[in-house]
Amino acid sequence: MHLNYVYGIGYFHRLHPKSKFSVEEDVKLKKIVEELGSTNWNLVANKMQTRNARQCRDRWENYLSPTLNRDPFTLEEDLIILQKYNEFGAKWVNISKFLVNRTDISVKSRWMMLKRRNITAESVQEAIEKEAAGQEKALEEEHRDRQENIDEVITRLFEMSEMEESTFWENLLSESTIPFEM
Repeated sequence: MHLNYVYGIGYFHRLHPKSKFSVEEDVKLKKIVEELGSTNWNLVANKMQTRNARQCRDRWENYLSPTLNRDPFTLEEDLIILQKYNEFGAKWVNISKFLVNRTDISVKSRWMMLKRRNITAESVQEAIEKEAAGQEKALEEEHRDRQENIDEVITRLFEMSEMEESTFWENLLSESTIPFEM
């Protein structure tokens, strides 16, 4: 086993097992994982010298891994968290498996925030349904606008003389874009 000591200002001091990782340790851990990969944490810890395998693995998987999803939680993710909490209880690792690249720690923190704000699965479901209804209405409006645009072009085509029509088609074929939105 390696020593859990770090050289301080003129003396050695023992790192507390729960002490925060320093910026330097984070940089060093990233370089070591880049070099050795994230499968043999004992080897990574030996190279780190200041942390054990569990600490290195936890720091990487919960804070440093580039695969972590750091985007704001979506309504759908909130609903999953609340529903799965009702199903499993405080089994954060199990719940996090239902979300893409979210850690058990981030899931627990999100659940705590939802509970503090008295947000329920039912209220999240209602918000999702309202959002979906709004998106459906926007799609219907977009479809209607496109159809009106197509109708206008067709009307113009019927109103054109033969000369205007041939010029229209020549212009249309020579352009790289269509004169109306599809």
